[in-house]
Order: sequence, then structure tokens, then C-alpha cells
Amino acid sequence: MPRNKGKLLGIGIDLIAISRARDFLSSHRDFIYQRFLSRQEAQRLGCARKLTPSLFSRMFSAKEAYFKSLNEKWLGLGGFRSIEVRFLPGDRFRVKSNLWPICRRSVAEGAFFYASGLVGAQVCLWRS
Repeated sequence: MPRNKGKLLGIGIDLIAISRARDFLSSHRDFIYQRFLSRQEAQRLGCARKLTPSLFSRMFSAKEAYFKSLNEKWLGLGGFRSIEVRFLPGDRFRVKSNLWPICRRSVAEGAFFYASGLVGAQVCLWRS
């Protein structure tokens, strides 16, 4: 996790079962590409076959943890499209969005953790 970034604005954490992600992915793959992935994420992934249950679990938990760190009102699953996850080395990631005012003046970084078929993400939101 980042250190000495300035003022900590929020913390978010999420956990998802890979089996649940697999079920959702198998029945809603087109929906995920249209409403869940940002344009940049969809372009990076290319064809739908590249979105595996493990990868979807990581993206979902990162976006959900980021949203929780913002402490903002829920905008529906389509709101996740405005959140972009960038994977970094060592199970770390950076998240960004311009949907809420706090996003434009903050930096969000996080890390993944794993346990028995589960994927989790923790995010720290820092004033930029």
C-alpha cells in the first residue's frame, strides 16, 4: 500500500467468491462488457473470452472497494463503467474515476488478497 501520500480520505474493502463471479459471468457476459467495464478496460481485454472468472473477480472487488472508499451514493451497476482499474505488479492496482467530485482531487491505490476460492481487494483513497 502507498505510504506518505498525504491525507487519507477513505478506505474500502471487498470480497467475492470466484464461483459467484463465474456464475454471473456465464449468464451476463455481454452486460458486463456494456455496463461494467470502462471503455479502456474493454479495449485492453479485447474479446470476451479474455475475461475469466478470476480476472472478473479481481476487477469487481477492486471497483467495489474503491466505491466504498468514496462514501458516495450508489448509482447502479452502470456506475462501475466510470471506474477504471489498472493492474500493477505484485497484486497491486490503481483505480480512477471522474464521476464524483472527490475523484478529481484524490488518488486510489490498493492490493488484492486471496483465500480459499475468494478474491478480496483493499483500497486507500488519498488526497492528491
